[in-house]
Amino acid sequence: MKRIILMVFGILNLLVALFGIGAFFVLGALNFLFAGIGCLIWGLVCVIVSAKKKGYIVLSVFAVLSLLGAAFVMYFITPPLIFSSPWRYPFQVRYSRVDNTVPEDFPESIPAGATDYTFEFMPSFMQGSGFLTVGFTAPSDYAARVEEDCKAKAVKELPMTGSTTNGSTVAMRMPREISEAHPNGIIYVLYQTPEEEWNHPHAKIVLVDGDYLFYSLV
Repeated sequence: MKRIILMVFGILNLLVALFGIGAFFVLGALNFLFAGIGCLIWGLVCVIVSAKKKGYIVLSVFAVLSLLGAAFVMYFITPPLIFSSPWRYPFQVRYSRVDNTVPEDFPESIPAGATDYTFEFMPSFMQGSGFLTVGFTAPSDYAARVEEDCKAKAVKELPMTGSTTNGSTVAMRMPREISEAHPNGIIYVLYQTPEEEWNHPHAKIVLVDGDYLFYSLV
């Protein structure tokens, strides 16, 4: 009976390892890789040792701890994402959100034909420290629709040129490489923290420069 229990725990660890490594490939989140490798090691140990006649109880305890540790690492630890490719976007943007939703006004998916794709996510370890950004050059008709929608929703519009030095909290947090590459862009501010809360500012913006779109949630 103890041997069967150990083998079951071993198989469970291997299944969790398969899930963790697969999730790492899709999301690029290192916590899934670490959890997957840990479960893979303990799963193989449990399956191999279950063929012997001793050590069942101790290994079963460690197998359970391995499963609990993997669950904690996967669910409670949210690291930056290290891969960036358009097909991963729908999965990554949902993973980056606690409520598992795409932020309002962000694209549900990257349009076909898009180029210059970038995606960055940093979880909030302190107030105001996290961000989520996605940028790409879209087909002209797609970019035109987005800009029209942004004009209708924006609470303010800021020119990129000079905006990083005029005291704008959202513009000053624009990545330098983006502001330098798109000096003629227009920043559409869809949401901005009220002035009395500027100690930890938050904002949702869309930069439009011709066919280039850059979404930022900070």
